[in-house]
Amino acid sequence: MKKTKIITKILLISLVLKSNATVIENPFVHEGELLNVDGYSTLDYKKYDSSLVLESSGSVRGTLVSKENFYGEEIKVIKINSTETATGESPQATEMYEVYIDDDFAFNNTVSSLKYSSTILNRSVGKPPATQTVKVGDYWENIGYRTGFTETDVQGVTLTLPIRAVIDSRSTFLGMENIDTIWGTKTAVVVETQSVIEMGNQEWNDGSYRYRNTFDDVHQKIKTYYLKKMGVYKIETVSEPAGYTLTQTYVPSGYIQTYPFPSPKTTEILTYEYSTRNLSPTNFSEVVELPSSGNSISLSSWTWNGGFPWIYNYSTDSWFYYHFTGNSYLTYDARDGGWYAFNSNTNTWVSQ
Repeated sequence: MKKTKIITKILLISLVLKSNATVIENPFVHEGELLNVDGYSTLDYKKYDSSLVLESSGSVRGTLVSKENFYGEEIKVIKINSTETATGESPQATEMYEVYIDDDFAFNNTVSSLKYSSTILNRSVGKPPATQTVKVGDYWENIGYRTGFTETDVQGVTLTLPIRAVIDSRSTFLGMENIDTIWGTKTAVVVETQSVIEMGNQEWNDGSYRYRNTFDDVHQKIKTYYLKKMGVYKIETVSEPAGYTLTQTYVPSGYIQTYPFPSPKTTEILTYEYSTRNLSPTNFSEVVELPSSGNSISLSSWTWNGGFPWIYNYSTDSWFYYHFTGNSYLTYDARDGGWYAFNSNTNTWVSQ
């Protein structure tokens, strides 16, 4: 038994070391053709309960309404039309307008056939890396704050309730995975996001009663699958059990009653269906690192020079930009964004 434990530990250590050293292409710089104004993408939607029994299904369609440059910032407006049908029930529709500033979600407005509407202002910090390559295990953190209101129809009375949420998340590059797509099996980059949503309280009164909704923190694990020259293909969101408690206080006497509304564990899956973009996704792959000595690289394979001064290197499957300074040669490595000078004594390119 002791020997088995030792072997297991060695295997685990080996896996961790290999994972941390694996370099892959960054999916956020390989998104392919952009959506044109009035163009749209459609996703298939399914929601499962804690036993993975289908609860509801539907579709989500995102249409780019407008895109313009405002003093150096790109402003995009996207209309999202969702239709969801609970098992054995009639479909319910929702229409939402979202505003993005430099691809950061900033604001939305929602109207639903469930007789409610909401308006939310969102600000967040933390973005994924913009480098050509990333390492498995690399991560970034984000915190977002949302504030606004929702209007709900309760027995003919319209209630206006505040919305306040803090979303704290950490996203990690898990690596690559082969998945089934409408184009056949493709190698996707998988990003996992762990998030905590803190909603706080909602309070209102009708003269005789004071009400308070106290929300539990919502813990989510989100796996996003990216295809090269496309972007997001599938999103899997697992929400842990949570819910809220309604506290009702009768004002004249101060009598209090509480009603718990638990929410079970759920799994939601969004999968690509169709887009007006001309998409031809390909496979992501590991990036072969060059043999190195300290801060130098050695280039020793055939190259394609048809795009000079940009040179394609076969062994690295990447591009280099060559520049002559008058007394030395420099090359720019598109993978890490670094400049290297040629050393004729060692026949290597040395980091600057």
